[in-house]
Amino acid sequence: MPLWQWIAILLALPLAVLAGWILSLFPRLAVRYYRKKLDPAAVPARSLFHIGPGTLLLAAQVHYVLVFYIGASIVYRQYYRSMIWAFLGVAFYWMVIRITREVYERLAIRLTSSGKMAERSIVSLARRVLDVVIFVLIALIVLSGLGVNVTAALAGLGIGGLAIGLGAQKTFENLLGGISILTDKALVIGDPCRIGDQRGVVEDIGLRSTKLRTEDRTVVTIPNGTVATAILENYRQRDKILFRQLLRLRYDLSSDHLRYVLDEARAVLKQNNHVENATSRVRILRMAEYSIEVEIYAYILVRDYAEFLALQEQLILSIVDAIEKTGAAIALPTVGPILTTDAWIDPEKAKAAKARSEKSRDSGAPDGNLPPT
Repeated sequence: MPLWQWIAILLALPLAVLAGWILSLFPRLAVRYYRKKLDPAAVPARSLFHIGPGTLLLAAQVHYVLVFYIGASIVYRQYYRSMIWAFLGVAFYWMVIRITREVYERLAIRLTSSGKMAERSIVSLARRVLDVVIFVLIALIVLSGLGVNVTAALAGLGIGGLAIGLGAQKTFENLLGGISILTDKALVIGDPCRIGDQRGVVEDIGLRSTKLRTEDRTVVTIPNGTVATAILENYRQRDKILFRQLLRLRYDLSSDHLRYVLDEARAVLKQNNHVENATSRVRILRMAEYSIEVEIYAYILVRDYAEFLALQEQLILSIVDAIEKTGAAIALPTVGPILTTDAWIDPEKAKAAKARSEKSRDSGAPDGNLPPT
C-alpha cells in the first residue's frame, strides 16, 4: 500500500468518530426528550458529548466505507475486515450490556418501591446470566465472521465444558445454591439474618456468593453452596419478639408479700398494649441458692428490633417501679456472710402488702394468679 493510503486511513479515524457521534446525536436527543417528558428525574446525567457504544458502531461502519473508497488493497481489507468484526463485537456487546443494565435498574426501582426484594434478586441473577449468554453468542458470531469453524469450536467447548464442570464442581454448586435461595425466597436483599455463625444484613445475592453486612460494618462473603446447606435464621419473617427476664427476689419476703409482687408484675404486662396477653406469664421458677427466681415471659408484638429494645426498656423500668412500690428488694449474689444493719425491705410497705393480701383473702377476691402455661 502506498504511504498516502496509510495516512488517509489514520486521518479517517477521527472523521469516522465525529460522523458516528453526529449520526447518534439525533436518536439520543429524541430519547432524552421522551424521558424528560415522562419523568424529568429519569433524564441521565451524562453529557450529550460523551462517546457511547452506538457512536462506536456507527463510526466503525463509516470508517469501513471510507476505507473502501480509499481503495486499499485486498490483502489489507481482509485483515481490516477481521479487525472490524472484533471491534463491532466489542461495541455491540457494550451496547447490549448498557441496555440490560438500564432495564434492570428500572425494574429494581419498581420492585424495591413495592417491597418485592426476592423478585429483585431474581431479576439481578437473570441479568447476570443473560450477560454471560449474550457474550458467548456474540463471541461465536465474531468467530464465525473471522472464518473459524464454529461447529468444531462448539464441539471443543462441549468437551472442554465437561472437563471444566468436573473441575469446577464447587462453582456450579454455588450457582445452583444461589438459584435455590432466590426461588425459595429464603433470603432476599435487605434481610437481617444469621447464616451459620455469621450475622448481618444481606447486601447482595450473586451467582457465586451471598454478601452480609455485619454489625461491625464489614462485608462477609459466603459461598451460595454453604448458604443452601447451612441453618438460616431470617429475622425479617418473625411476627413478634420474645421478652424474657429472670427476676431474683430476697428470701426474707413473706408469702403474702411475694404474691403481691407477682400480682404487680402481671399487672404491668397486662397494661401494656404491645404485650401478647395470651402467652404472657409471671411465675416462680425455683428456690435458688441465694434468691427466689421469678420468670417474666411475654411476646412483644413488634417486628423491628430497635422498636423492641425501646419497648423492652419501658417494661423493665415499669417492673422495677412496681417492685419498688411493693417494698420488695432484688437479691444480690453472695459468696460469704453479709453483716448489715440496713433493712432490705421497707417495713411499712411490707405491712401494707400483708394487709392487702389478708383483705383479698377475706373478701374472696382472686389473687390474680394466672393458670400455668
